[in-house]
Amino acid sequence: RAQVSKPRNLAHHRKLFALLNLIAENSDTYDTTDKALVGLKIATGLVDFVPHPATGELVAVPRSISFGAMDQIQFAEWYETAVAMTCKHMVPAMNRMDFDQAIDMVASW
Repeated sequence: RAQVSKPRNLAHHRKLFALLNLIAENSDTYDTTDKALVGLKIATGLVDFVPHPATGELVAVPRSISFGAMDQIQFAEWYETAVAMTCKHMVPAMNRMDFDQAIDMVASW
């Protein structure tokens, strides 16, 4: 019995942080990369729902995107959804082509 996974691509991980920087620079709501990452996890459904201890209301708790939590295939799928959510909800003034160009430029440094 074995579990097969594709190792994470560090360059792809850098692209995510370039995306998070673009969100932080172009959004009033998500003005830091930490807030942008949490917002993306919530927008893409990468969360677990936990009852609030005082109210019982379900609260979204973002899951990890660490190298141990996701292989490259899972990360690539999540990343594509994250870019789509960014263009649609978080920074709608920019289109996908603008994002891809800006991200590629920043990630290549």
